[in-house]
Amino acid sequence: PCYWRNQQRIDLSEIDPTPERASTLHFAHDIVVVGTDFYASGDTPDTSGRPAACYWRNGVRTDLTGLSGQGSRGVGLQVLNGEVYVSGTVFSATGAAVPCYWRNGVLTLLSVPASAQHGGAQFIQVAADGSVSVSGDVWTDWTKTRTMPGYWLNGTRTELPVQAGGSGHAYDLVLAGTDVYVA
Repeated sequence: PCYWRNQQRIDLSEIDPTPERASTLHFAHDIVVVGTDFYASGDTPDTSGRPAACYWRNGVRTDLTGLSGQGSRGVGLQVLNGEVYVSGTVFSATGAAVPCYWRNGVLTLLSVPASAQHGGAQFIQVAADGSVSVSGDVWTDWTKTRTMPGYWLNGTRTELPVQAGGSGHAYDLVLAGTDVYVA
């Protein structure tokens, strides 16, 4: 994983930087600058090659705990009042993708409706009052032939309408007063 500052590429540390992992995907997904501190969220392969969610602060990696060592992804990032929030996905022992977020490294699982089997969280926003909003999708199988967009506000999921028989994705969100905007 890496980021660019102006036109300079800066590589971020990995759990397993061995040549065997060179072909494995490594990602930095989101970036935030707070004062003089730089933060990035993402994932890097663990020693078994599974994705492992993490974030970097000033280049120092903090690994985020998943479920039973099955893999995880870190996607969205917000830093508020010194607390670091990362949204993403953890994988269960049965292979289910479970949407989640971490607050200072503490994992919170987000609900998936009974009509779906998997889910993934995208971006996260935390309001000054501590309300946590996370955008994301749920789907019924790994083919993702039908994804249902929505968001979680303090852990409660709200589905977003799509065309009859259609699908959609919820990537980013913004809270503005009592309004929630999702793209």
